[in-house]
Amino acid sequence: MRRVEVPCGRGHQLFYPKPIRKPCVFGGVCECGIAFLVSVDREGARVRWSGSDRRVLEILDALEAEGWKAVTFEDRGGLFVSQTAPSAKAFSELKFSGSEVVGEAEREHGQVTTLLGEAEQRRGE
Repeated sequence: MRRVEVPCGRGHQLFYPKPIRKPCVFGGVCECGIAFLVSVDREGARVRWSGSDRRVLEILDALEAEGWKAVTFEDRGGLFVSQTAPSAKAFSELKFSGSEVVGEAEREHGQVTTLLGEAEQRRGE
């Protein structure tokens, strides 16, 4: 398994399987209860959005409705589900705006939106 650190401010990570061969997006929830969308391509994994787990599922469902393909992978760590882009162009055009940090997570970890914004600025995006 590979890992990507999430910007919750507590050093938490999400894990994904090594054999990802095509650009994809997956969702996960860190120990703080904040849900994240992560994109993975040949350059590695990047946290693209944070918010409620309900909203993450809605976004993944919307991608599937736009022609993205749900891909599952199962190993001893459990079941991993991602959405694979129908083309490299579709993946490169994928944009996430803002964050939707809600409820307890927002009160306790209000810095998540700021951290995501700073990370995007550092990457020049």
